[in-house]
Amino acid sequence: MYVVLTERLKQIREDHGLSQKELSHALGFKSPNVMGMYERGERKPNYETIKEIANYFNISADYLLDHKSTTLHPKTLELAKNINQLSNSDFLLVKQIVNRLIEAKKG
Repeated sequence: MYVVLTERLKQIREDHGLSQKELSHALGFKSPNVMGMYERGERKPNYETIKEIANYFNISADYLLDHKSTTLHPKTLELAKNINQLSNSDFLLVKQIVNRLIEAKKG
């Protein structure tokens, strides 16, 4: 599990185009080298820190800890935030539209 955590920390940071120092600063760590230590496995983040990192990247702590959770694409997250405001009939309509768009792309 810990190896997965170190790899995922590095992957998610790089996916967002951040340096270790930039992320350490953004998370309010006292030392700019904290993320590097986490990524190299020299230091283990506590659960609160894992939650802070997950919240910063809008991912689940389970994903960082390899509990078989997945990250969602930002477009999916945006849609999910708004979908709950729809009536059931509107939701079904959106679902049909999405399915038709996917089928049309397949050819």
